[in-house]
Amino acid sequence: MKDPVRATVNVVGFLTFWAEKLAWPKSLALLDVGCAEGRLLEVARSMGIRAEGIDVSDYYVERWDRARLPATVATAEEFSAGRSGAYDVVVARQVIEHVRDPQSFLNACGSMLAPGGTCLIETGDPSSWQARWQREAWNFWVPKEGVGAHISFINSLAAEFLGRSSGLVLRGSIPQMRYMSLRAYAQKQGRRMFHPISLSKFLLHQSRLSAARCYWYERRAN
Repeated sequence: MKDPVRATVNVVGFLTFWAEKLAWPKSLALLDVGCAEGRLLEVARSMGIRAEGIDVSDYYVERWDRARLPATVATAEEFSAGRSGAYDVVVARQVIEHVRDPQSFLNACGSMLAPGGTCLIETGDPSSWQARWQREAWNFWVPKEGVGAHISFINSLAAEFLGRSSGLVLRGSIPQMRYMSLRAYAQKQGRRMFHPISLSKFLLHQSRLSAARCYWYERRAN
């Protein structure tokens, strides 16, 4: 089970970073693909964002009901039917690596965006310096879920190609640690905030060497 405080801090950092960078207006419509327990939905709605979520698993349905979260059990492809242009922002954090057809997945995400809308795809980059340096030790190859949990590996060239085929323009990518605080990272590592190892790893992950990235797409205007 995730540490709820740490998970909430992570989500706050993510949403605050992108809201400021992209100057999100109040009450925009956001879809969280792979919403899990609904942490991002809770934080987003507290910020005035009209947030909904979907997940392929029904594991958290009771929690969604208790928290009155607008979440649905569905794949992106299933959910996108009849929802063309319904959202200003579609978020998929650590999801695309689990899907068998990343092109179909991104097509569905893109189709639900209004013209000029934003799609944020967070995943690991197997072509990064970090992945090349760590090789077999890179935890994205064999994640905590076990062998076979990650089946789609997207680098920057693939991200651009997939986006273009989905009517999306890749505006850039941001290291994941750009929206995580040093305090949160040190706690995740189980060390003091200014421990030399934590500080050096944190700075590395904030650089272009980091493999954990968020690809930032924009829906082409019709």
